[in-house]
Parts: sequence; structure tokens; C-alpha cells
Amino acid sequence: MSYTIDEIYKIVGRDDKVAVLTFYPDSKAIAEYGENLTVVFHFDLFEREKLEKKFKEGVNEKTFGLVKARYLGFEIQTEKVEQLIKEGIDSSDIQIVFPSPWIHDNLFHRHYSNLI
Repeated sequence: MSYTIDEIYKIVGRDDKVAVLTFYPDSKAIAEYGENLTVVFHFDLFEREKLEKKFKEGVNEKTFGLVKARYLGFEIQTEKVEQLIKEGIDSSDIQIVFPSPWIHDNLFHRHYSNLI
């Protein structure tokens, strides 16, 4: 099963969860980074707004593409870490996304009312 950008956002991106990724055997990502990679996906404000709207509407466009990520390890070279941040990982190379059970307190999609 390959993951769409929408699915990645729903599973781990929305709450900025840590994800352990496993790649397909003959993928570009496995050649670049190895079998597994621990990351936090990075979505800019425009991407978050678009993905959050689709999430709330229950839309999954089956869009595959590059998803930027911050690497949480020390095993790969600095150039590859920078490549993850600038270019990203092709979502169709991802075979398994194992999400962390802990949620980061991401306030982007939370709505609070302040009483004065």
C-alpha cells in the first residue's frame, strides 16, 4: 500500500507525530535512506490549510508526491538530511507508516474561544 499525501497528513502530519517509515524494496527512497527512517513530516501553512480543509470535508484525492520531512536520527549523511527538508520523500515510495502514539500539541487545527 502506497500512501497519499492526504493519508500521511491524516495519520501523522495533522498532529505532528513522529513516524517510522518503511520503504518499498526497489524504491528510490530505500536507495537514498535505507529500509527505515524516523521523521516528522513538515507541512507549510498553505499546505496545512489545504490539507486540513480536505480532511474536514472527508476528501482524499489520491495525490502522490513529495512530502518534506525532518529526520530524527544520526545515521544518514547531512546532505540527505537537507534533501529531506528541501525536497522531501516521494509518498509512493512509502510502504508502511508507523505513527507514534503521542500527539504533539499542534494548535493549527484546534479552535479555542477566549473569554474576557
